[in-house]
Amino acid sequence: MSKRVHHTPENTFPAPIPEEADVLEAYVQLDEKLEKKLKRRSWLSQKIAASALIIASIGTPYWADVESNRAEQAAAEVSINFIGDPIDEANAHKAIILVDGFNTFDADYLTKIIGPAVQQLSDGKLMSLGYNNALLGRESILKEILNMAKENDIDTLSFVGYSMGGIVAIEAAADVVSKSDINVNLITPMHTPDGFDGLRPNQKKELGFIQLLADWVPGAVDSSWIRFGGELYFYKDNYTKGTFKDWDVANNIEVVTDNIGRFGRTASSIWETVNDPEHASMKLLTEQGFKIGEFDMSREMKTIAKASEEKQTPLLMYVRMSNDALVNDEGSSEGFRQDAYDNDIKFYSYYVPDAIHSQYYNSVDEYTRMFDLASLSIKQGIQDEAAKHAFFLVNQQEDATEATD
Repeated sequence: MSKRVHHTPENTFPAPIPEEADVLEAYVQLDEKLEKKLKRRSWLSQKIAASALIIASIGTPYWADVESNRAEQAAAEVSINFIGDPIDEANAHKAIILVDGFNTFDADYLTKIIGPAVQQLSDGKLMSLGYNNALLGRESILKEILNMAKENDIDTLSFVGYSMGGIVAIEAAADVVSKSDINVNLITPMHTPDGFDGLRPNQKKELGFIQLLADWVPGAVDSSWIRFGGELYFYKDNYTKGTFKDWDVANNIEVVTDNIGRFGRTASSIWETVNDPEHASMKLLTEQGFKIGEFDMSREMKTIAKASEEKQTPLLMYVRMSNDALVNDEGSSEGFRQDAYDNDIKFYSYYVPDAIHSQYYNSVDEYTRMFDLASLSIKQGIQDEAAKHAFFLVNQQEDATEATD
């Protein structure tokens, strides 16, 4: 029985108005100008970072740090952390697992501030995926999810992933659907790239920089020092301010002096952060970057569709913003929509105005309103899929009875 999706207006939040499209185009043009400007003045920061990396990689303290981090990573394990109860105790047999994005240690904070809004769509216990600087193997993540489900008598899950976390969430949902008896109601990638090409140009360069370090600097993926040098490079805008002027010595001395102070403050802050035990390690950054580069949306949707021949089919709901600086989420949304459509999976797309990718905590009210607006359609979609699955089970039982007779 076909489950072809009709993409009608009632299950899609209104697209940005033409004026907003003009704003996005202007933003892209501005971004290109800024990129050219930064290229002209970033040579100093690149040399500082490169020098730090080269010097660091030849010293005994460097290798002591690498070995220490490798030992910690070998002992680390991903976790599923309980954050909150369901709105309705009748839904205690359900859980929502939230997954945060690139350069995060876990999703505890995301779950605490976004989770209650998500419960409007598909209620259940709030759970956070902890990366914990462990390797992000799919089998280990699935194992933790199934252990959590068994311990909490969970038979139904929903997944929400922010940015890169949407990729981990989709992979986990595909594994749960295809390798367990647990149903998945809803998968919600928020501002998630549909692979490497779903990133903005600067973010592609950052991942390329991480890959370069991994390939060319011995021990780089396990080094706090390398992470420190990499962070210095990524935060170069903090200490490359001002404009040098030809023959204006006083101005140029002021620019250099101010930037030296900014560099010292930036370096001090980064060093403190890098040495925080609950901060994403260089190894984890590499793992997270590889998740983006290796993501195959079509494969995951096919896995979910195949498993859904005998199980309830989850809904796919994509959340985007008007001018995402990190992810091309308009293009990614279309990529997700097409793969969902090709595999008869219901797709919904909702839009959050004025949100900033790296500051979701400043747009909690906007996300709450969006989830509230989506709740009626999503709940109805989940009920429809449950009804289809129940109908399938009845037919399957009748066929089995006839075969026995």
